[in-house]
Amino acid sequence: LKELIIEDGNNVLSFATSSSDKAFESCPIESLYVGRNFTYNISTSGYYSPFMRFTSIKSLIIGNYVTTIKPYAFWGCSGIESITMARVLYRIFDLIERSGLDEKDYKVK
Repeated sequence: LKELIIEDGNNVLSFATSSSDKAFESCPIESLYVGRNFTYNISTSGYYSPFMRFTSIKSLIIGNYVTTIKPYAFWGCSGIESITMARVLYRIFDLIERSGLDEKDYKVK
């Protein structure tokens, strides 16, 4: 699985993940399209985004239905080369900082 598309929609997609069980851990995803808000487990022991530490992701596209991105959603995704967004998100600078990108590396359609 090199390309993952989370289809556009208003319903929030919920991932049940943990530190030892990440939803797409064995998939070398290179291109990720996120078309809706998604949520995942946050506990006192940490954040468990389904995409945490996915160094294979090179391209991240955020669709128009996405209104928020939870903290650390893409933490450790150091392979991201570009982020394309349908619109500007309030916490985009957190996303950029935690993925190791510079502001110059993203664009809004």
